[in-house]
Amino acid sequence: MKSPPAAPLPASPRWGKEPEEEPGPASSSSSSSSAAAAAAAAAAPSFGRLLQVALLRVVARTVDAVLLLPRPALRRLWWAGLASQPSPYAEGFPVLMESRRHGVPISDFVYGEVFVAPTRRLLKGLGIGPGSVVVDLGCGRGAVLVASSSLGANSRGVELLPMHVGVIGGAAKAAGVAVVEGDARLADVDDADLVWLSWATWSPATRLAVRGRLLGLKPGALVCAVVHGVDDALLDGGFGVDGAFATVKTMRLWCSWGRTTVVVSRRTHQVLSDADRYSVR
Repeated sequence: MKSPPAAPLPASPRWGKEPEEEPGPASSSSSSSSAAAAAAAAAAPSFGRLLQVALLRVVARTVDAVLLLPRPALRRLWWAGLASQPSPYAEGFPVLMESRRHGVPISDFVYGEVFVAPTRRLLKGLGIGPGSVVVDLGCGRGAVLVASSSLGANSRGVELLPMHVGVIGGAAKAAGVAVVEGDARLADVDDADLVWLSWATWSPATRLAVRGRLLGLKPGALVCAVVHGVDDALLDGGFGVDGAFATVKTMRLWCSWGRTTVVVSRRTHQVLSDADRYSVR
């Protein structure tokens, strides 16, 4: 479940009949119409913004393609995910059915793409390299896995949507990357040196449940969480911070929707009970 954007483009106004207003003086009607027009204009993304995002994606993907030229297996994995854009689960009936089947909000399925080159640079700066174990919970189409694998890490992804797994499964296997269909709230991450969470749009309940799994991490393991830090899950759920994680740094990362925040946390030596560690609330 890939996560999507810290600052998404505003949604376009939905088509449909506007509510009728009570009759009033001509000046009031004119003022209301002007206010409505101004609100509609503010809601629509500007042409300049759309152009910036389009150029960003072209440039970043070109850089990614060049980076992966000497790594044909990873390049095929990257291309398998990229070629299947846009996500068939981005909206509509299929995502509604998956949402009901797993008992999570539709917002948990919002899809966004990170770029390989900046993600690789971020991971390398955190010490990821040969022998490291990287787990991406909600891996989408595998861009983070491509980035970590290019550094020599043992990479695996857990993805809730079967379509995403089907799109990249074959290429991932050929590249030596494990991608499995599964629920991040139940995933085993105990052996990970770093866990990636693109959970920007996940509900507080989902993030809290996933955080319960992260308590199984060994001391010193890192968590890279997009937009929301690990302890935000506790605070948003009305709980106090338990000291299981310490924020290391906050970084900025270029993604398909623009620039977003990545909060890096480290697992401390704080020991909690198994009941807390594996609770799914």
